Amino acid sequence: MKNKYTRLSLIILLFLSVFQSINAQRVACGTPALTNQQRKEILIQRSRYEKNEKSSRTASDTGITYIPVRINVFRNNDQTGGLTLQEMNDGMSKVNKTFLKAGKGIQFYLAGEKPNYADDSTFATFLSE
Repeated sequence: MKNKYTRLSLIILLFLSVFQSINAQRVACGTPALTNQQRKEILIQRSRYEKNEKSSRTASDTGITYIPVRINVFRNNDQTGGLTLQEMNDGMSKVNKTFLKAGKGIQFYLAGEKPNYADDSTFATFLSE
């Protein structure tokens, strides 16, 4: 008797699971379709990612991993203060020499043509407090 109920329970469970999976796809997806502009933006972002991924890979002939660095410089409202490009390059050079001496095989370089500048005296004066 117990075996009969077990079989019946399994058959009902199997039927319900099959019925549920058949009906599961009748409801449309709630995610709206992408616009052409959104598709273009995604492709641009993907291209940038792949380009950055390639630039940060280890060069097989040197065994050095090059890592792009984006620098943010906070200056006063009148665009005074902050680090100069020369000071940034000197600092990055010192860091790169330290990593080479330590045998780490990592080198950093400035990503982009120039650093990001933020002209806000509130943030530019944090060292003087």
